[in-house]
Amino acid sequence: MSGLLDPDFGYIALGAMTEDSEPLTMLGGALLLEGDTLQVDTTFDNQLRFEFVEVGIPYQVSHFQDGSWANGVTVFDMVLIAKHIAGVGPLSTPYRLIAADVNQSENITIMDLIAIRNAILDPEDNGVAGVPAWVFVDKAYVFPAPDNPWYGIEIDSSMWKSCLEDVYAIPYTYGGPPVVFNADCIGIKMGDVNGDATAFQQSPEARSVAGWRLVWKPVGNGGAALVTTREILAASGFQLSFRGPEHLAWETSQGFQLEAQYADGIWRLLAYRISDTPLIKGQPILQINSTPESLELVDSGFNRAYLSDGTLLKPIIAAYEKDKRLTVAPNPARDRLTVQGQQQSAGVVALTLFNPQGQPVQTRQWMAGEYWSGELQVGSLPAGLYWLQAETGEGVLGERVVVRP
Repeated sequence: MSGLLDPDFGYIALGAMTEDSEPLTMLGGALLLEGDTLQVDTTFDNQLRFEFVEVGIPYQVSHFQDGSWANGVTVFDMVLIAKHIAGVGPLSTPYRLIAADVNQSENITIMDLIAIRNAILDPEDNGVAGVPAWVFVDKAYVFPAPDNPWYGIEIDSSMWKSCLEDVYAIPYTYGGPPVVFNADCIGIKMGDVNGDATAFQQSPEARSVAGWRLVWKPVGNGGAALVTTREILAASGFQLSFRGPEHLAWETSQGFQLEAQYADGIWRLLAYRISDTPLIKGQPILQINSTPESLELVDSGFNRAYLSDGTLLKPIIAAYEKDKRLTVAPNPARDRLTVQGQQQSAGVVALTLFNPQGQPVQTRQWMAGEYWSGELQVGSLPAGLYWLQAETGEGVLGERVVVRP
């Protein structure tokens, strides 16, 4: 037997979950009527609940935020949004489209990438003015156009059917279910397209599956290059932080776009690309005009790399391979390039010269002894900067090469 205990009073219960139906822990919220706070819930679980609420009245509910707009926002979100903008990887759900529109312009543009870039590089950044860190949408809401969740929106109206607006109390009953949710809320963390964020706390690194060994190699003019290793051949983005001098100059290659910021003695770097073409092993992805001995890898919570499938890698100890056993002359070169090196025992030596777009323009391969020497003809190549790769059975070495007109 069931029935109403009191037709005039009841409760309000709102559940919180991700797009994938994973529960979200909320820090609590407040029950509002015409702007006045009636009750506060601080139980810190995956629901907001308010008791002895008068029925028949539309209430509003506010949720408490942790103030961390950068929660769950990483360089991989920039990769996914850049692919969406370029038309090579459209975002697949209305919730992800909403998350990507961080400035709530009802469109996804380069301005959203800039806002995310600022949030990642600047720990003090508070996001876009007037835009909440989280948006909650009623799970029952059906988007008229899922690939355009802003369709039919009036500028002065609520953007979506929020589960926090026009909420009515459910009368108490006896003999019925103990809790009936008014609505299940889908929590959308602005800027977090791949679902790294958890409500109001940093996501644990449970998805980290491997380490990324940072390998630096010397290049011309006293600089050094961070080269591609086996673990990151499929990398689409990385973010690193170093303690080092302010005068450093950074550049990327292999299609990566670089963002760098220096503050309080710390360099924070973001690099991302939209191509899924595998990187070239041993070729630079990042170069500096100094040696890595002047750098100290810091802030392990910030440092990471993402493969194109979203796999997360964490950087581990850096290695500086100063003994490169490779000589290139003349450099700059006009007609021909002589490359000399050594290996532990006889084996195949393969030379490849790449242009600035990462395309091979000269190749040579032969059997060689412990000490070897080979030539590449560069007289027909356009003037510019190239990357020379020498591969033996012991690994891959590289050097920047300048071709003169």
